[in-house]
Amino acid sequence: MKTKQKVCVLFPGSFKPIHGGHLSLIKRYSENPKVKEIKVLVGPGIRNGITQPVAVKIAKRLLENIPKVSVGFVIHPSPVLAAYKFIETAKPGTYALGSSSKNDDHKRIEEFTSGHQPGGKYYHLVPKGVKVIELLEDISPKSVVGGEVISSSQIRSNVLEKNSKLFSLYYPESTLQDILFVYNELEKHITHEGN
Repeated sequence: MKTKQKVCVLFPGSFKPIHGGHLSLIKRYSENPKVKEIKVLVGPGIRNGITQPVAVKIAKRLLENIPKVSVGFVIHPSPVLAAYKFIETAKPGTYALGSSSKNDDHKRIEEFTSGHQPGGKYYHLVPKGVKVIELLEDISPKSVVGGEVISSSQIRSNVLEKNSKLFSLYYPESTLQDILFVYNELEKHITHEGN
């Protein structure tokens, strides 16, 4: 769907922690001239001792030099639910749920978009002046050694195993200082409980 209005991209997730795959996709959106801002919505919950405030602190550090990005807390336990709830109170404008066209999230994006169109399941909740469109980025998820797709649980596992060398591969475009910051923050808080 075409739009002349600049788009606000919603990028919800647990982000315990945010990783290189997320960063690459967010950066791609920030370079898209159709995008005016990207809202990274960090969900609640605890994963191996990594809390929402720790996740937000890490995300803010890694995203501070990417234009158009803001990072915030959300109260909803499901990342997709957070995006649905965001739309219910959104200011007039055009919004899209951020995702790569190369992974399994595309169906979820289609459902989110179609559900907010006239006749859609959630259209009655869409405030006046709010439009929801599909704006996917054609980018493959980043992978690491052996073609294994980056995941936050693997990152936490590497910190628990004190494998800092493998850990750095999860942040291929980050500076050494940022990688060390993330590793040290995770190491301070991580526990074996609460996957």
